[in-house]
Amino acid sequence: MWKDKLLTVFTILLLITGLGTISWVLYKSYFFRESLPQLGELRCVEEQKMITMPDDYLAGLIHKGEPLKVYVGYYNCNQVQRGDLVYFRISPPIDPVVKIVYGLPGDKFEVVETDIEDQWNIKLNDSLVMSGDKPYFIQSRHTPPLKTYQISRSGILGPGEYIILSNVPPGMSDSSNLGIVRKRAFEGRVFIP
Repeated sequence: MWKDKLLTVFTILLLITGLGTISWVLYKSYFFRESLPQLGELRCVEEQKMITMPDDYLAGLIHKGEPLKVYVGYYNCNQVQRGDLVYFRISPPIDPVVKIVYGLPGDKFEVVETDIEDQWNIKLNDSLVMSGDKPYFIQSRHTPPLKTYQISRSGILGPGEYIILSNVPPGMSDSSNLGIVRKRAFEGRVFIP
């Protein structure tokens, strides 16, 4: 008799554990899928290619040597979104680099001097741009190009204008030393496979 009761209790516990595990897996898979970057429209993609991260300017997010997938031509039919990883070409003879989109058309931006000599911070929509738990900074003895753009554009990004940065300051080959960049310089969108 007590063996039957023990077997019943054990069966019920096993059933509850199994249902709980299945529920947890379904819950996590749903939210994991929701957190993945969405591909968007792919009809304009001219080529998909695999590259490796060439530098450590996105450390903490992507490390040097990590494989990445580039959808060349992606932005011919998709809008650039804040947080996108873009394949950015400075000029034809220079290999493209991977950067993060921070500022979008219509955003208010400001470059402000800090108390530290030769350092400047960037504000987007009145909030400091952060790198982890510290403000992102530009290292420059002279007025950074982005500050010049701020003055000439009254601190508002125009149509087709973006601010792209590295993940680790001070950046290189991004808006911290190039200023505002145009959408036409984005060869494609980058995804972590």
